Amino acid sequence: MLKKLLAITTIFILLFAIVGCQPEAEDPGTGEEDPGGEETPESKTIMMVTDTGGVNDKSFNQSAWEGLQTLQEDYPDVTFDYIISNDETEYAANLRTAVDSGSNLTWAVGFMLADAIMEASEGLPDANFGIVDFTAPIIGDNVVQVGFKEQEGSFLVGLIAGMTTESNKLGFIGGMESELITRFEVGYRAGVLTANPDAEIDIAYAGSWSDTQLGKEIANTMYDQGADVIYHAAGNVGNGLFEAAKERGTGPEGFWTIGVDRDQYEEAPENMLTSMMKKVGSAMAQITDEYLTTDEFPGGEVVELGLAEDGVGIAPTSDQTIPEENREEILEMVEQYKQMIIDGELVVPTTQDELADYVASLTE
Repeated sequence: MLKKLLAITTIFILLFAIVGCQPEAEDPGTGEEDPGGEETPESKTIMMVTDTGGVNDKSFNQSAWEGLQTLQEDYPDVTFDYIISNDETEYAANLRTAVDSGSNLTWAVGFMLADAIMEASEGLPDANFGIVDFTAPIIGDNVVQVGFKEQEGSFLVGLIAGMTTESNKLGFIGGMESELITRFEVGYRAGVLTANPDAEIDIAYAGSWSDTQLGKEIANTMYDQGADVIYHAAGNVGNGLFEAAKERGTGPEGFWTIGVDRDQYEEAPENMLTSMMKKVGSAMAQITDEYLTTDEFPGGEVVELGLAEDGVGIAPTSDQTIPEENREEILEMVEQYKQMIIDGELVVPTTQDELADYVASLTE
């Protein structure tokens, strides 16, 4: 009996030794190749912080958000989100909140956030940021900066306005005064005067991106003074322009509006002459898509988009909204000048001084 027990014990010892000498099974959850330790595109978060116009401004911020949303189908597991800034003092805190909540790429929508993103990018050097409408100075290696040649697209809608007006009186409503919005104004005025040297253009700035009622009051004043076409670059303020035009109807005087940033046709279908498309959302989506696909972030780069890069232009609905009686002539003129700008034959002014020189050249 003792011999049998010793034999059995010996067998177990040998088996244990054999098993103990086998290599350990690979643990897919540990080691250098641990997929759980790597961040995949599916696990990323992309966020944007709006200016005070809010995400539903039907203009700049909304076009940015719509651009990012186009990526959701291709990246169903990526989280896309936004933070609304109700006041300018919230910009820096909102950018930091986005990063703290796990954002891998945080977009600042608008030049108004420039100081805030400088602060945030310096304080959070390992975070990735993007800003739209701010190209200089270069912020840093963790920020991609996107700008547009607003004056080029504004020139084209100015041509359309100048050839459409019956009263030779037009208007422009800006949001906050700045070099950026000046490019909208100057480009528009240059286009109007190229098509119609006798035109008069009334200029007003609301000092706001969100005061819709003020926008309506400004628009009504311009219409009362004889303007029949008004272009806005004012975010939510521009919705007041659309309200004023719709209430006046489409009478023989004509109460035309020109939208901005996105095709704003739906905001005033009977009164929309055209819109100046500034493809903010497309630019943000393209850069974000490349980042999600390659995991390479273009920090420190400046991207500037104009007519040549298809970054600005007129709304696709223009071939329906421009008055039919001279639509073909207007669109041919727009195409002619568009090509001149792309080819470098015409440089659209960006400042008041450049505009003065340009207008003087029209009579030479």
